[in-house]
Amino acid sequence: MPDFTVFDKTILVTIASAAAAFLIVLGVGLTLVKNKSRTELKRQKTRGGKEWQNARQKIRFFRFKNAREILIIFSLLALIALGKFLEPSPPAADTHSAKDGKSSSTIFCHSPYIIDGDTFDCIGTRIRLTGIDAPEMPDHCRAGRRCTKGDPFAAKDHLKTLTTGWVKCHAIEIDHYGRTIARCTVKDIDLSCAMIASGHAVRRYSRISCP
Repeated sequence: MPDFTVFDKTILVTIASAAAAFLIVLGVGLTLVKNKSRTELKRQKTRGGKEWQNARQKIRFFRFKNAREILIIFSLLALIALGKFLEPSPPAADTHSAKDGKSSSTIFCHSPYIIDGDTFDCIGTRIRLTGIDAPEMPDHCRAGRRCTKGDPFAAKDHLKTLTTGWVKCHAIEIDHYGRTIARCTVKDIDLSCAMIASGHAVRRYSRISCP
């Protein structure tokens, strides 16, 4: 999911507050109408006849038409707004030194879009997990290339399972395809090592140490 700025969260809080205020006003209004309705019914009932029946139908129509639907809609809006606001924020970004001594940025994203068993999109940045190679999706293995054997769909699904939550990637370099080669973790789980351990990827291109 996309990150929310302070301005975005301010809007969400405003919407939630407005919805909550509306629900309070609506609840008070319905209570007043209910009390007034009872009084009106008692007064009309003493008169008897058609006037009492007409008043009863009119009051029921006024009290319940669309009131329940409006209450449900605004309740859902309030819950959605509060849910977005309370969603955990990513850790603060930092930098670290790569092996070649160059400064390397740290990238965060939540539940990224998975391309295949070793590649995903992280808020517009194409990330390629370092040190591994997963099976290519159908028709993606170029002629003459040594592609990893296995089930590409199973590898993709496994990486998707691993990346549920905040993903932290230390960028290492940019390859000739424009992808960011990175060492990525989720809750201290190294994604490259996890893919190797599961059998959905093999070691390739660069050396990585796994526990």
